[in-house]
Amino acid sequence: MSTTAGRVATAEWIGLVGLYAFALFAQLSVAGAYLAMALMLTGMILMPRVTLLPMLRSPLFWTTCAIAAYVVVHAWASAREFPQTAADQWRGMGDYGHLALFLWFPAFWLSGRPDRMRVALALFVAGVLVRTLIYAPWGNMGAFLSGALPPYKPDMWHIPYGLYVAIALAATLLVGAPAVYAMKRGRVRTLLALLLVLVVLILLEAIVLTKSRGVWVMVLVTAPVAAWLAAARLWPRSATGTQPRRRRAVAVGSVLVVLAAAILANLDTIVDRASREQATYAAILSDNVANVPPSSVGERIHLWYDALKHIAERPLVGWGPGSQRMIIQQIPYIRHATESRPGYSPPSHVHDLYLSILMRLGVTGFVLFLLMLVLLLRRGWRAHSSGALDDDLAVFLIASLLAILVWSLTDIRFHHWDFNMVFALLAGAAVALGSPRIWPRATIRGHLAGAGEAAAG
Repeated sequence: MSTTAGRVATAEWIGLVGLYAFALFAQLSVAGAYLAMALMLTGMILMPRVTLLPMLRSPLFWTTCAIAAYVVVHAWASAREFPQTAADQWRGMGDYGHLALFLWFPAFWLSGRPDRMRVALALFVAGVLVRTLIYAPWGNMGAFLSGALPPYKPDMWHIPYGLYVAIALAATLLVGAPAVYAMKRGRVRTLLALLLVLVVLILLEAIVLTKSRGVWVMVLVTAPVAAWLAAARLWPRSATGTQPRRRRAVAVGSVLVVLAAAILANLDTIVDRASREQATYAAILSDNVANVPPSSVGERIHLWYDALKHIAERPLVGWGPGSQRMIIQQIPYIRHATESRPGYSPPSHVHDLYLSILMRLGVTGFVLFLLMLVLLLRRGWRAHSSGALDDDLAVFLIASLLAILVWSLTDIRFHHWDFNMVFALLAGAAVALGSPRIWPRATIRGHLAGAGEAAAG
């Protein structure tokens, strides 16, 4: 084998190890995830012609580059305008840059290889399960399951973790279940089916135990959509190639029955969590923000109200990528709570991704991020509708990205490594596995073949 062919083969091996390690450590270890990303980058650097040229032809690549350039310039200008926020501005620049650029590492190594995506998803689910089991309070499990203990604190924040668990559940049901069903009948299939049921039960209970209303609403919104898509793409078609509407109705109805059963099994926990905010809901309906009491939901209402006012003051470019702390400290509710409630810790964000982007980056930044999301979703939808992508993976990617969009209505996590890694894996898969492919594997095979011919000549 020639030197060039050997270098490319080594790059493939390094990148593949990095991809699988990235999927496993996306929820287990920040150090492990970044080390895996370094391995993927190393493999890409070893064959720059294969890596860079196809990226330059992608509108999505230029969109992410525009986002990165915009936040760099905006952070520099905002640090000069608000010197006391300089450190936050540069930190915020990194948050947005990670969100836009990390996806290209897994995208390259997944390109045109759905088999790699299946392995990566299995490793991701394994990572979520391991983290769940590690931080479960085994010494007081009875109280934990009854809802008497705080959800997962302090070792992992329960609200975003509920999102990751839901994505792992979608991977198990939409990708794992069809794979087991397609196997030949036998003991192995039976054992895998039982293992699949056990994993589903653990993940469902983990979602309930997050006690996060935002996570529960996200599941209620996303699950029927995923079921509808799964019925349309994963069930065998009739002889005429059509898909009876009854099957979609049965699929959606079955999901609703399962959700209802999960709700009934944990009714006390859910009712207790929902009923704590009755005074807040009544105050919201009174149409007077000043009357909204201090609570989990109430604080969000105050944050959203004042975020809208700040957006109106600087709608075009916002206040800077790291301006959230400065703005939140100016909110009357936050100032009063800080002065009157000992031990009160102000929130670090406004609990809404869309309002946060508008407030920090203005309409300009919001449009750039919206364009990135539209391009991602268009790839997934085109792959789903044309059959260019395996149906189970297409349905999973659409459902997962939809779950993130719904969940982001009430929370933000892109300034933390765990969310950035999960988003990079999903968005990178949408880029790599959608149609058309950015990096056909034939490109690398041709590179190897050409190197071999040159050596032989």
